[in-house]
Parts: sequence; structure tokens; C-alpha cells
Amino acid sequence: MALNINSKIMGPVVDELNRTVARTGKSPHEIANTLSILHPEILFTPEDWEQLPPKTQTGIINRIRTTLESFA
Repeated sequence: MALNINSKIMGPVVDELNRTVARTGKSPHEIANTLSILHPEILFTPEDWEQLPPKTQTGIINRIRTTLESFA
């Protein structure tokens, strides 16, 4: 089943996602599946995302970046 990942969330971390794919050799799909388990917020609809305060949005994006950086 294809994930419906929110591009407003993943857009800011796409560079880190690409570095993680290159560093780990894992597929983008595998990494996205792991992220969706660890950070279910990436599955929010754009409308739900826009209702969150900017500080919360920034915190979520920073947590996703930290997770991507931790993949070995």
C-alpha cells in the first residue's frame, strides 16, 4: 500500500532524506515506511498540518531531521 505522505512536511527534509538514502543504501520507500511509524504526523493531510501552530510544525520537522540523521 502506498503511503500518502504530506509534502508540506517532507519538503523541508528532502535533502536529509536523500543523504540518508545515499548513506544507508536503504530505499526511499523503506525510509518513508520507518518514518511513518516513528512520526505518524507525516501522514497528516495538508489541512490538518496547517491547523498546527508554527512552533509545533517546526518541532515535528526537526524531530524528523534528527531521526533521518540517526539512521545508520
